[in-house]
Amino acid sequence: MHAQHQRPPNLDKITGYLGLFIVSISGLLLMFMLLNRWVLHWTVFTSLAIIMVGNTFFIGVVLCGMGMLAMYIGNIHTEVINRPIYVVRRRINFDDSDDEC
Repeated sequence: MHAQHQRPPNLDKITGYLGLFIVSISGLLLMFMLLNRWVLHWTVFTSLAIIMVGNTFFIGVVLCGMGMLAMYIGNIHTEVINRPIYVVRRRINFDDSDDEC
């Protein structure tokens, strides 16, 4: 028995979607925290909590960027994979019977 070849998961799309999820959730939470701090003047959240949510927001932005970069490199790879290493424009000093191109 031979094992069937399984295609690996699309990690570039998973990374991008995870980044979008993190950006959206942490962005909403950060807006809520800053609204409570600056507009309503409630001190419900500490400054460290606001910094941590802001840091998580920027981590999500980085994950989105990594996902887009991985998708771009993957598209380049699929375009290049079937191209020949080099193209012979003209053959000099070869017989016509050796023509395998």
